[in-house]
Amino acid sequence: LAVLLVLIGIWQMVHLLNGAAVGSPVATVQGLWQMMGTASFWVDAAETGRALFYSLVIAVAGGIALGLGLGANRLAANVAEPIMMNLYSLPKVTLYPLVLLIFGLGLASKVAFGVMHGLIPILIFTMNGVRQIKPVYFRAAQAMHLSRRQIALRV
Repeated sequence: LAVLLVLIGIWQMVHLLNGAAVGSPVATVQGLWQMMGTASFWVDAAETGRALFYSLVIAVAGGIALGLGLGANRLAANVAEPIMMNLYSLPKVTLYPLVLLIFGLGLASKVAFGVMHGLIPILIFTMNGVRQIKPVYFRAAQAMHLSRRQIALRV
């Protein structure tokens, strides 16, 4: 709470020093309150929520599936990890014109942009998590004659 109050105080000071460049916190909250009173705000908020939901589902499902697949194969993980780390370090906003060109304006481009932000970190975390599992657990699973699916779900 103290950090939030300090940031609002800094915001107000910047407004007082250069009011033409930065609006005051009070004016911003008043503008937000007015926008929330319009029907178009809630339509846009619902569209954003829908895009976030679809992006989250695709990124989590895809990241876990790809991470399990790559993490289970040492060679694939060793090859994929540097590539994924370099892709993740790339500023995603530089790819946005390409996303718009491929998917157009609308929900699909928003979902694709969201997936670009979420898929790679989930993939990297899952892949490294699988790589860190102690080999004794896999030997025990083989001794119990577990299938690959059971190993992926249980180990």
